[in-house]
Amino acid sequence: MTQAGWFGTFVLAGIAAAVLPGLAAARGPAGPGAFGLRADPPSFETLDADGDGKVTIAEFRAHAEAGLAEADADGDGLLTAQELAARAEARAAQRIAAMIERLIRWRDTDGDGALSAAELSAGMGERLFARADANRDGVITAEEFEAAQGRREKPAAGRRGKGFGQGAPGQGG
Repeated sequence: MTQAGWFGTFVLAGIAAAVLPGLAAARGPAGPGAFGLRADPPSFETLDADGDGKVTIAEFRAHAEAGLAEADADGDGLLTAQELAARAEARAAQRIAAMIERLIRWRDTDGDGALSAAELSAGMGERLFARADANRDGVITAEEFEAAQGRREKPAAGRRGKGFGQGAPGQGG
């Protein structure tokens, strides 16, 4: 493979490494907020519907019922598999769109609202290469490549992807 081919592979791998965890987080595991009902924990102010500085069980239940009503497309008080899937897809699409917007804000150096190959790959290949080159000898062996793939597939316990731009200047991290 040519040097340009390898570089393109690293760029695509970096994009996949950044997008796929975001997609998984957008869908979320089964549990609180599963199926796109209310994935993000509500603020205290949202739960305190009457603004009295206290959350009652009635306010808490009302908030949960509002989440069900949002997903209940036909208004029958029941959630079908199709309604759950539609809500989950909508939530995933919203999160992916936000992630893409952050990527463009972070990488769009000329301000045209689009990413060129140069903007998208600026520094990415070098960073990915450096991570894979464990012994810092300027080459990646098959063993180093496999080790890098293993690290990418097994995130640290309790960590979830935060999307593009986290930790970058002006990106909330």
